[in-house]
Amino acid sequence: YIIKYNANGATSGIMLEQEVKYDELATLYTMNFVYPGHQFVGWSTGVETNPSYQALVMQQGVFMMP
Repeated sequence: YIIKYNANGATSGIMLEQEVKYDELATLYTMNFVYPGHQFVGWSTGVETNPSYQALVMQQGVFMMP
């Protein structure tokens, strides 16, 4: 799998794509986007997915690839 990080309106910061293997734990890169006036609460699995739904797992940056 290739994980692509979406800046989702951030004004600066760069995050490279990340390659991970099927059925293995993946440790996400540390968030490097800057979005003034906003607080990072965790990664989400999609642009339309509510990040607070997965904040407890995704904030730790480790999840199992489906």
